[in-house]
Order: sequence, then C-alpha cells, then structure tokens
Amino acid sequence: MDFTTENSKKDISKNRIALPSKGNGGLEDKLSGHFGHCLVFTVMDVEEKKIKNVKKFNNPPHNKVDKHMSHMLAVNLLKDNGVNIVIEGGIGKEHLRGLEQAGIKVYAGKIGTVEFNVKEFMEGRLSLGKAGIDDHDPEHEHDTEHQDHIMLEGS
Repeated sequence: MDFTTENSKKDISKNRIALPSKGNGGLEDKLSGHFGHCLVFTVMDVEEKKIKNVKKFNNPPHNKVDKHMSHMLAVNLLKDNGVNIVIEGGIGKEHLRGLEQAGIKVYAGKIGTVEFNVKEFMEGRLSLGKAGIDDHDPEHEHDTEHQDHIMLEGS
C-alpha cells in the first residue's frame, strides 16, 4: 500500500485547493513549474469530488530586500483565503517550509492543466510531498522565461 496515495484519499471530501498557474489562471491553465514565480494562483473549493467557486489570486511581487518576507507573501495570501491544500509543480524550500508551518498540505502535481491535476487529486492519484525542489541560489534572479525550470512528475 502506498501511504501517500491513501493519505490523499482521506483529504478529498471538502477542501480549498490552490494551484500555481502559468498564465492568467483558471481550470484550463497549465500548472506552473515554479510556485514562487507563477503569476497567479487558481483557487477552488472541492466538495464530494466536485469543483466549485473557482477564483484567481495574483501572486504578490517578490521583495528583493527581505527574502523571507517575500517567500511568506504567497503563503499568507493562500492561508488568509482559507487554502488548506496546494498542488504544485515545483517549489523552493522556503515556500515549502512556510506552507507546512501554515498547516497547508502540499501535493506533487503532474504536467497538465489545473483541472487535470485537481481531478487526479480527487481520484487519490497525487502524492503528498513535492514535485521538485528548486535549490537555486537565493540571489538568482528570475524572469517569466524561467518559470518551467523545475521538474514535474512525468517530465
């Protein structure tokens, strides 16, 4: 028995789920390969395997002076909006630690759309954990061309 798959099956009854999205957000948008540098989070309620109340939240801009505070902006945005699960395609250590400390469970996403990943979660086919850790140099600057440099499951 795969513990992580069993664990995800227990989580599917009622949740608010956030996914970092590549474009403008929404169910048809692709899962971003970089949590911290996505432009938008697609957030939805999932009850009894039904997707409801899809919303989009802009990812707060990074603060280059205080990197820890910068990492916590996205975490706090999601926490303050009632998110209890994140499905991600790649995430740095600071964001991962912040989400875990906020009580938000992190699941490893797969290459595909937001909707595909939520359905995979609802069917218990995503693992509790991370898709890829971005161990980049914290001083490394990013731009939108760098968004896909994290390994996604299936890549």
